[in-house]
Amino acid sequence: MTDHPAPAFFLPLDSQTYQPTEATIGPWSPQLQHGGPPAALLTHALQQTAQAQNKQIARITIEIFRPIPVQPCQITVETVRGGKRIELLRGWYLVDDTPILMAHAWLLEVVGNVSPSVPDPFVVPALPPEQPQHFFPGLDYFPYGRSLEWRFVQGSFAQAGPATVWARARI
Repeated sequence: MTDHPAPAFFLPLDSQTYQPTEATIGPWSPQLQHGGPPAALLTHALQQTAQAQNKQIARITIEIFRPIPVQPCQITVETVRGGKRIELLRGWYLVDDTPILMAHAWLLEVVGNVSPSVPDPFVVPALPPEQPQHFFPGLDYFPYGRSLEWRFVQGSFAQAGPATVWARARI
């Protein structure tokens, strides 16, 4: 597998409007996106707002209200609760003014190096060598899957049950 479907997941049309590319299409239908790219786009908008205020995201939740069409979207960010040290933002992913995703992000003020160290919750497995790229059996069209490189430590797309996998965007 040497090709991937697009140069990016989204192409900007203006400062708040984006056109999803083929690389966002999930395995369910050619007209529907996988939730990962829209969630990442919305998270990016929230991060930009946080950084502009010298804050960082401490917690984010994203809700998907309905299937995500492959259509231009608008991204908006609003302040729900302002504050010098703690703030709550809400972000929207809209298609034709219809809410598709909503995110809430709690921000904390960035203050030098005063954060305590936090132990790692688990040991990260080593990156396996390159592997042939296979997807779910019988799945012929999965552009989002092709836009990522998958390296399984344990399990596979063909096995039911838990899996451990490294994945990275190829675009």
